Amino acid sequence: MNTYSQRLDFGLGASAKSIRVIISIAVFLATLCYCLLASAATLTKVDYQRISNTELQISLQFSGTIATPKSFTTEQPARVILDFFDVDRSIVNSNSNVDQGVVTSLNSISANGRTRLIFDLRQPVTYQVNTQGSKVMLTLTSSNNLGLQNKIASISIPVSAKAYVSGASASHYIKNIDFKRNNSGGGDVLIDLSDANTVVNVSQQSNTITATLPGTRAPGTLQRRLDVTDFATPVKMITTQTQGNQTTIQIQGAGEFEQLAYQVNKQFVISVNPLLSGKKALAQERVTYTGKPISLNFQDIPIRSVLEILASFTSINIVAVDSVKGNITLRLNNIPWDEALDIILKSSGLGKKQVGNVIMVEPMTDLAIQEKQTLAAQLAVQTLEPLQNQYIRLNYAKASDVAALLKDQTSSILSSRGNATYDQRTNTVIVQDTPTSLINVQNLITKLDIPVQQVMIEARIVNVDTAFEQDLGIRWGLTKPTHVSGTITGANQMLINEQTAVVNPVSAVPLNQRLNVDFNAALQTNASVQSPSVGVALAELGDGYMLDLELSAIESEGGGELISSPRLVTANQHPALIQQGTEIPYQQATSSGATSVQFQNAVLSLRVTPQITPDNKIIMAIKVTQDKVNPTLNVAGVPAIDTREIVTNVLVGNGETIVLGGIYEDNETSTVYRVPFLGSIPILGYLFRNTDKQSTRTELLIFITPKIITQLPVE
Repeated sequence: MNTYSQRLDFGLGASAKSIRVIISIAVFLATLCYCLLASAATLTKVDYQRISNTELQISLQFSGTIATPKSFTTEQPARVILDFFDVDRSIVNSNSNVDQGVVTSLNSISANGRTRLIFDLRQPVTYQVNTQGSKVMLTLTSSNNLGLQNKIASISIPVSAKAYVSGASASHYIKNIDFKRNNSGGGDVLIDLSDANTVVNVSQQSNTITATLPGTRAPGTLQRRLDVTDFATPVKMITTQTQGNQTTIQIQGAGEFEQLAYQVNKQFVISVNPLLSGKKALAQERVTYTGKPISLNFQDIPIRSVLEILASFTSINIVAVDSVKGNITLRLNNIPWDEALDIILKSSGLGKKQVGNVIMVEPMTDLAIQEKQTLAAQLAVQTLEPLQNQYIRLNYAKASDVAALLKDQTSSILSSRGNATYDQRTNTVIVQDTPTSLINVQNLITKLDIPVQQVMIEARIVNVDTAFEQDLGIRWGLTKPTHVSGTITGANQMLINEQTAVVNPVSAVPLNQRLNVDFNAALQTNASVQSPSVGVALAELGDGYMLDLELSAIESEGGGELISSPRLVTANQHPALIQQGTEIPYQQATSSGATSVQFQNAVLSLRVTPQITPDNKIIMAIKVTQDKVNPTLNVAGVPAIDTREIVTNVLVGNGETIVLGGIYEDNETSTVYRVPFLGSIPILGYLFRNTDKQSTRTELLIFITPKIITQLPVE
């Protein structure tokens, strides 16, 4: 009996204990749930107060103390976004019309313990966020109040009110200022900050970019002037100066440029790039961003949240793997969203690959491993994949050239198992390789087997000969006339045998033509033709001698022009030759003693090799030769050849004419005939001397005009 009672008491005691434990746990859980529910603050009130025409203050009242929200802005569409954690949006609908100042509506989204408030704006604004216990004050300032007359609006970075209040005493400092040349030919000014919350205002006026850092000091070693002209960028000078508690960095530029300012964590970057247009932009390789502009301004926000914002803004699917972690601080103002994505990924050691409308974001190390695995898999497939034959008949290219290109070990077009040969009769290339490689071969041949462009080259070779002769003076002579039928002859002949030559004998002129002037002779250019003269019989001396005074005055000019115009058509990068002339035969002795007939060319030839550039200009290697027979000079019966030749390389626009050059010869001769002693007397000597001047000028000019022949479309 006693034993039973003891057992019964034991059983009842155990049950009571269990009940008490269960009740205690339930009370604890209820208390914990109550505390958790009580700890989640609730948005209870939203007030809008217009401070001025350009300032609007929004007051957000919560039921409990909350942390400072994460914030950022976008420009298209204009929005200010606040992210709260452990906050209930009970009084805010998912979409509420506000129409207060620049704010048009307020949207809210809640997910995974986070509440996002989205203020839709009429225009981009600057803002400040101030958290005081259970109240958050959001101040919006429209751009009209910025007071800037710059090309690019200032970037105003929102920070907590505490940071602005403490600006009176410099609470931040600059750790380093560096400069480097970027891949776009511009310069990047790198400013390392002590705190990611440092305020940086950037503005531009004319060619000067000014970065102002209130409440920030720079060490004395950084307060200097950096001359970066040698980097060959638009940036020429960087000047850093601290006055009081404010540091100013001035960037002096040159030429036309664009600037981009952004911050990644504790580094603020001002990128200054040259403005490229037209052909310069095509010639320089640089990444082109085409996304819509976006402004992001947040501090210490998870990278995954930033990617989520970009995905929402662009309507593009962005998938981040689980290994994408960490926070980031960014200040990006009005830059393309794809450029913003590259900046975020680069600063965080991440990479991307796009498949269709999906962008995969992974750490760079993971991407490298995946690419390596993909390459290994492709090599394995090539090793096991069966070989196939493909016959490709060519239209314009030579099968032998294409086959040699495919088999070239350095081209890597065929796989290690592939081979290529050709049939010359049908101009067909025969390729044996894997299906994947055959596709690449077919694509390559499609691009190479095209008609070769042709060029028509027209040359004009101009020879200009100019001759000038001047014969001026007085010639005296003594003649002994012979009377024939009562006339006087030989009045203008110099004394030979019976007559004594005095100076410059001249041809006999009939007496009845002594006063005639042969003006037709003045038009002849040959210097050997006797100049026309006027003969006057002044007196008849004793013994039948007559003193003649001959006055001659003549100027003769002549000119000749010879134009040769060879033209030819040739394919791009193929030499062409055209020539015309004479082969001159001559006899030459052989080793056996016999003679053989040889030929010497005297031709006009044009040899040219054109090359068409991608911008439709033509590079030409030209050789122009003009040979002429010189009959006045020969050796052993072989005439001499006068040669004129030009060899050059030129760059000419399509259809433009260029003067290659010219050969200019100027020969001048002057001959004076005078009576000894008398011809040397000053002034009076002009009566006893004769001057003959001759001038011959020869000029060779060569003009070249290349034209690209337009191929007619094949119907």
